[in-house]
Amino acid sequence: MPIKLRDTDIAVLNALLKDGRKSLRQISYETGISTPTVKNRFNRLVNLGVIKSISPILDLSKMVDYAHGGKSKNDRSTYITNIRTEYEQQHQQLSSRKKQHRKDFDIEIDKRMALNIKCDYCKTPLAGKIYLLKFANFERFFCCNPCKVAYKKKYSGRINAMSKTHSEIKC
Repeated sequence: MPIKLRDTDIAVLNALLKDGRKSLRQISYETGISTPTVKNRFNRLVNLGVIKSISPILDLSKMVDYAHGGKSKNDRSTYITNIRTEYEQQHQQLSSRKKQHRKDFDIEIDKRMALNIKCDYCKTPLAGKIYLLKFANFERFFCCNPCKVAYKKKYSGRINAMSKTHSEIKC
C-alpha cells in the first residue's frame, strides 16, 4: 500500500520544483512551514529516495581563462572551449535520456500522489506500520522489527563508522 504524502511534503516538493536552488529558510517563508520542519521533511524525502539529487546545470559560456583575462589568444582558450563543448554534449545526452531539463518541469505535486516504498532489508512494499532506523543523517525504513534488527546486524560496522563521523562533525 503506497504511503500518502503529507501537506508539508507536497509544499516542499512544489517549492523545489519551481527553483531547486532555494534555501530551506526561503522554502519555509514561502510555505509557512517552520525551517526545522522543512529541513526534516526534505531529509526524509531524500532518505526515501524521492529526491535523488540536487545538481547544478552549469552555463560554461560564462567561464573564461582567468590567467589571460578572458582573452582568446592561445591554446588555453581552446582548452576551455573544448571543455564547454564536451559539457554541453554530455548535458544534451543526459537531458535527452531523461527527458527532464529544469525548464521542462511543468508538474505539480498534489494529495493524489503517494509513495511506493520498499523495506530497506527485504524489499517488501511497506504498508501499515513502518519501522524506522535513524543514524547520522540517514533514515532507513523497514516492514518489521526483525528486518530492522537484521539490517543493523549486517551493516553495524558501517552504521557505527558513519554515526561516529557524524557526531565528530557536529561537535
